[in-house]
Amino acid sequence: MSNNIEELRSQNALMKQALLFYGNKENYIEHKKYKEPSLIQADEGSQARFALEQLQAINDINDKMDEDYLKLIENELGKTETPEGIKKLIKEIKNIDENGK
Repeated sequence: MSNNIEELRSQNALMKQALLFYGNKENYIEHKKYKEPSLIQADEGSQARFALEQLQAINDINDKMDEDYLKLIENELGKTETPEGIKKLIKEIKNIDENGK
């Protein structure tokens, strides 16, 4: 659970950086005196693309973890054909909740 929170914080930080950059009016000013393009023109959207790529990578990892978790649960449920198997699975789930593992 804490990994998901940290991932969300990381996603928020990336988006905040991109939004701060594109929201800063100074980044749109061209420096004609020095014949320099604005920072926005020079950037050409690379910060936004980078943030989006990182968000997609994190989302792909989360999707893979979800798939793996569901496969694990399906596998374990297949072992619970008896009352003893069901009790064992419940005990293991309680241990996961208590120990965070």
